Amino acid sequence: MARNCLRIHHENDSIQVFWQRGQAAPRSAPVVVFQHPFEKQALTDLRWYLEEYLSFPYGIYPDNAAKIEQKLEIWGEQLFELVFRSSEQTRQFFQAATFDGLDKCELVVTSDNPEVLNLPWELLYSVSDRQFLAPSLAGMSRSLSEYAVRAEMSELPSDKLNILLVIARPYNEQDIAFKTIARPLLTDLSDIRKKVNLKVLRPPSFEQFERELNANKEFYHIVHFDGHGNFDIPTYRLNFGKKSL
Repeated sequence: MARNCLRIHHENDSIQVFWQRGQAAPRSAPVVVFQHPFEKQALTDLRWYLEEYLSFPYGIYPDNAAKIEQKLEIWGEQLFELVFRSSEQTRQFFQAATFDGLDKCELVVTSDNPEVLNLPWELLYSVSDRQFLAPSLAGMSRSLSEYAVRAEMSELPSDKLNILLVIARPYNEQDIAFKTIARPLLTDLSDIRKKVNLKVLRPPSFEQFERELNANKEFYHIVHFDGHGNFDIPTYRLNFGKKSL
């Protein structure tokens, strides 16, 4: 579980880094000017690599992809320098928050600008650690800093924490096993398992989700959606005169 939390808060044209250890009060680094770290072409190339390349990784495209892959660490280092080398205080915060290991630290990005939240924060790359941070962190999330609460919360049960777990199952029995996907969540809840009521929605359809909430109003504290996806491998038809494969 995370013992430390680093929060990158963006507002207007500035960013500020906060560090919190456990239940202690957050500590704040100085506010610094935020400068967009990437050119438009870099974001265009990254979007192509992540969203389009895998659907057709043939012809000249592997060469283009290789060129982009060579830039990932550079882009990640630029983003890291912008945030965690912006002042001596932020450098110290990062070192202290990750001293026990990246897996004991979570990273939260908040902003009043969706475009900033849409930056590839997963590319954050630490040269000293020689690795991208995202795969090793205890968690990583984004949120709008001024997101309004759209509904009043009713009084919920206080004897247990009630969680509804929705796991994507588009291929039924061919999908990954429930316990395999849910293992990280169950591990995090292990210390308080007796105080948690966890239900897996079956089948995980929108209709069943609606029925479950209507049948158990003012019951669930958390709905945890665990989604996973796949991409279809294109089918190509090669014509040889009157024959085809």
